Amino acid sequence: MLNKTVLALAVTVLLSACGGGGSSTNEPVQKPTPTPTPTPTSKTITVIDGYLSNAAVCIDRNKNGQCDNGEQLSTTTDASGKITIDKADFAHPVIAQVIAGQTQDSDNPGYLSHSYEMIAGAGEESITPFTTLAKIHKMDMSALAASLNLPLDAFTGDYVAKKTSNNDSAKAHLFARAITQQFSENLSDADANELLTMSGKLTAEIAKLVNEGKDLDSVDLDFDSDGKVKRKDKYQGLTKYLESGKFWVSTLNNNDYLLQTANFADGKMNGSLFGATDKPYEIAGKSLTFTDSNTSMDFFYVTPEFALSFSSINHLPLIWSKQDFVSGVEADVKASDLIGKRWYHIRDIIDVDQHAQLQLVELHFKDAQTVSVKPYKEEAFDASWTFTEGTHSNGATKQTIAISFTNNAQHDSLNREAALTLVTQLQSKGVILVDNTSSQLKSDNLLIKSKKFAYFIYEEWARNTAQPISDLHAYLTKRPMYISEFRNSAGSQFDTIFFSSENQLSTSYCGGSSGCKNTPYTIANQTLDFDQYQFEFIDTNTTYLLSFDKNDELAIWTTPQFWRTSKNIDDSFVKGNTFYHLRDITSSTQHAIPVLTTLAFGDDNTVTITPEGETGFTATWEVKDWKDHNQKEYRIIDIVFPEGEKDRPSLRKENGMRLEVYFSTPNLSLTDNHASIAMNRDNMLFSNEALARSIYTRWKK
Repeated sequence: MLNKTVLALAVTVLLSACGGGGSSTNEPVQKPTPTPTPTPTSKTITVIDGYLSNAAVCIDRNKNGQCDNGEQLSTTTDASGKITIDKADFAHPVIAQVIAGQTQDSDNPGYLSHSYEMIAGAGEESITPFTTLAKIHKMDMSALAASLNLPLDAFTGDYVAKKTSNNDSAKAHLFARAITQQFSENLSDADANELLTMSGKLTAEIAKLVNEGKDLDSVDLDFDSDGKVKRKDKYQGLTKYLESGKFWVSTLNNNDYLLQTANFADGKMNGSLFGATDKPYEIAGKSLTFTDSNTSMDFFYVTPEFALSFSSINHLPLIWSKQDFVSGVEADVKASDLIGKRWYHIRDIIDVDQHAQLQLVELHFKDAQTVSVKPYKEEAFDASWTFTEGTHSNGATKQTIAISFTNNAQHDSLNREAALTLVTQLQSKGVILVDNTSSQLKSDNLLIKSKKFAYFIYEEWARNTAQPISDLHAYLTKRPMYISEFRNSAGSQFDTIFFSSENQLSTSYCGGSSGCKNTPYTIANQTLDFDQYQFEFIDTNTTYLLSFDKNDELAIWTTPQFWRTSKNIDDSFVKGNTFYHLRDITSSTQHAIPVLTTLAFGDDNTVTITPEGETGFTATWEVKDWKDHNQKEYRIIDIVFPEGEKDRPSLRKENGMRLEVYFSTPNLSLTDNHASIAMNRDNMLFSNEALARSIYTRWKK
């Protein structure tokens, strides 16, 4: 009993000493409050085939496998294929849009020629061909790995970075480079069964390469037209590419067309290109620079079959091949590659040194007999076509695509020719070099499968067409020209001028019944002098020349090829575009009153019309067929002014505009305003605002 009491007291004392009672002055020790882990507000994802830069990315918020309105991010992927998405989008699948002519792949120089889409599920940190196949086949990544005979960690995450130390990741990268060539522009068009079959063939071929001891980073795989896997050398950089042997080189411009040769080694180029003997060069990235002239070639498309580049001097396009493509190179185009599909034909249709006049035509091969022919921003028409096989003189297989459009032989955008007879010369994936044997023009043409890549080449090449003519004297010699003044009182008359030699011309422009015959002339500093006349050229290209005379009267010069021809335009010519309309609104013989009017065309068939210095108003527009009082039919831009706006002096108190387009260039279109009762209905429709305003300001004087 005593022992129990003592023990109880001891326990009580011990508890009191430890703060068990309320009377202790010792404060309890406070444990620190743990800092909560911050919730990320964004994360970075990577788009990989190789690293894909400048790819568009969409958040598939409605989970329908499509990039819908409002789902595309405002930025594109960076040079490493990375892009940041917000926390609110973590729970949604993400779609990458690889865009031909815009997206670049770290595996190749320049731009991709094939558009396609890839997708990754919510929470993924990479969008790859493998996340895409898993979605298409509706399987998880482990099942996909088993079907490809690869361990899962070979292709999850950044397999490009892992391939240097992981042979399975090298297999994955080779597979990815090949399978993306079979992906569709839209995920909804993907053929799951076809991709499954191709995946099996690629897996088997990669196994063969491994057994043969091949370096998987030195080879690429593709499919021929029969569906068989074929091997080709992988691009290893521009230096190794150009220094790998002899090249045959030519421009795609007509007047400069001549097949040349080039050999690159040890920083010196030799061959007939530029008449080169030990011409010094440097290569950096995708650019070849000749250091003695500071001229560079930027390569935007490189394949084992051929490469394409633009020159820094005047943006001339060059084609490079290790094969003599004029003598003939084996091609394997099938009729099935064309039937039911759209291809895009690009060529130069003028023979002027260092300059081009481009023609882009969509060819929709509806069936084995009929092809729809649609020149750029114009209406389509049907023509007949045939496909035949044969051989070049050296025995190489060739194919001929013969298109006949006899009923449209006077079509200006088709160079007023009755046919396109396209003979294959070089072929790579989605791009074919062809010789147009039915044309008197000399240069080769391109046939391109991807609309976006075709438009990229067209728009880049078009920068050459806007180049000013540096040597007007050489351009005008032996060339007939038409000249017409824009002054309203001059009416619609025009005069001919023929520069018969290097120092003489004949023209009806001079006064008197006979005009000037064999009259001496000079051209210096972009100014033409003959007889009592002087013309200063303020805008020059291969379609037109604009000039001011001594009295600041404005005139346009063009060749018979472009004079008063009519373009068969469609809605895309104006929809969403802004033009600057310039004309003289007075009938005075003493002076002109030029008016500049901004025409901002909407997508909804409305146009905002703003004469300079006035308040704008909204009218309606339509591109349509129209017949004049002589029943002659035109394709016009029909603009109808609303009531209350039809009495503006700046618009000649007219009810609207009916603009027939004679020709169109990146800077200017020449139009005939059929709605006007002016003596001179020729109006200028500028796309280049700065040029329009500079001409307007001077003409106002």
